[in-house]
Amino acid sequence: MFVRSLLNRALWGIKWRYRYRWHPALRDNLRGYTALAAARCWWHVRKPQKAHDLPGDLVISLTSYEPRFNTLVFTLRCLLSQTIRPDRTVLWLAHGDTSIPPEIVDLCQYGLEIRYTTDIKSYKKIIPSLRAFPHAFIVTADDDTYYGPHWLEHLIKAWEKDQHQIVCRVARQVTLNQDGSSKAYKDWEYASAPEVSPSLLPIGVGGVLYPPNSLHPDVLDEQTFQELCPSGDDLWLYWMGRRAKTIYKKIGGPGVPPTWPTSQKRSLFHENLLMSKNDQQIGALTRHFGFPVKAQPN
Repeated sequence: MFVRSLLNRALWGIKWRYRYRWHPALRDNLRGYTALAAARCWWHVRKPQKAHDLPGDLVISLTSYEPRFNTLVFTLRCLLSQTIRPDRTVLWLAHGDTSIPPEIVDLCQYGLEIRYTTDIKSYKKIIPSLRAFPHAFIVTADDDTYYGPHWLEHLIKAWEKDQHQIVCRVARQVTLNQDGSSKAYKDWEYASAPEVSPSLLPIGVGGVLYPPNSLHPDVLDEQTFQELCPSGDDLWLYWMGRRAKTIYKKIGGPGVPPTWPTSQKRSLFHENLLMSKNDQQIGALTRHFGFPVKAQPN
């Protein structure tokens, strides 16, 4: 009886760890390694790209930093093997990030541009491109993520020829309490279905299409975003879109794209969500600009 009880406890412990601790990690690693295999495959069998039909230049813009350089090449290959050909694919690096692996430099022959800027952290993904290409359609991407070959084409096709419509694949639903105040960021649930709404917060990991003039000119105010929202570029861009009276269109289903194995050891997710930094930054943005949407409380 004692032995059976002991075995049952041991089996329960293994099941608990698998379901609540090991299982998510195993699942994410499996998705990551599967995406890695797909990225390698698509790079070697990529086909000639089609021209886009947007009324302006199309720029893919992203940033990275040294701890991500080992896996960055896979994201860049994904972006360079899209079915649609952008006018530019620009990787922005801080001036001090000079130890770029040769395999990344080699991608310049396939259309990659490597440019340097001041180190404004995650904002390097878009702010330098907004300054350098003010009349372009800018599509942002993360540096640790798998993007399938039709990713860019789907974003472009979903745009409804409206300068004040931003298109994304991953979004959270901005929600309020009964008194009209914002709920905690962790309670802003991921939108699970395609939707067009002013209360969708685009999440950069899925990629976001920003048409020209879809963001308020203050988006470039480095002093203000560093003061109010230093590590919340998604939040800053959402506020700037709403100030320009822009709405948001989410395409695709629920969930986020896979990331490369080991690429998440250092992530803004842990700082912003687990340490409640996003709630602090939402509060600072609201005090400075007001809340950006009059959503119905859930």
